[in-house]
Amino acid sequence: MVFNISQTAAQDVPPRDPNDLVAQVLNYSTFGKDDGFIATDKYSAYWYQDGSDKFHYRLYDSFPDDMKEREAIFDKLTFGDWVKWEMMWITRDIGINLEVIDLNALDQNNIHFERQNEGAIHTIIRHDTDVLFYHPSELKLERLQRGWNFIYSKYCSGKKKPF
Repeated sequence: MVFNISQTAAQDVPPRDPNDLVAQVLNYSTFGKDDGFIATDKYSAYWYQDGSDKFHYRLYDSFPDDMKEREAIFDKLTFGDWVKWEMMWITRDIGINLEVIDLNALDQNNIHFERQNEGAIHTIIRHDTDVLFYHPSELKLERLQRGWNFIYSKYCSGKKKPF
């Protein structure tokens, strides 16, 4: 099962595990980078295993929701970092607010990767018909497929549907 929650409760900064290959796949699916997105020393976003279950991952996001605070950060970012950060907000604006994912509740056979060309190439990862991840640029589909296959071959079995 995939959970959408509006805001994560205030918490300490969760540790980033550079050896967590599942987090790397989720980070690449979300940000196009294995280590997540680090804008400044204070602002970052990345996936981490939340400790409730080894198949539950949570998105840590230290970015402010207030538009004035966000605009102040824009001035400090390089253009490439600004694009990655805006990508996270665009994803939320189109209704994808995935902050917690239970990988064991997904059926690996129903995870699909696609590209759409609407003036620019977008990468979309779906489970059945639901959009899990949307990236407003062209990610390597082969790398995504290898990563997601790795998750379900080495870490969890997922939900098996008969068809």
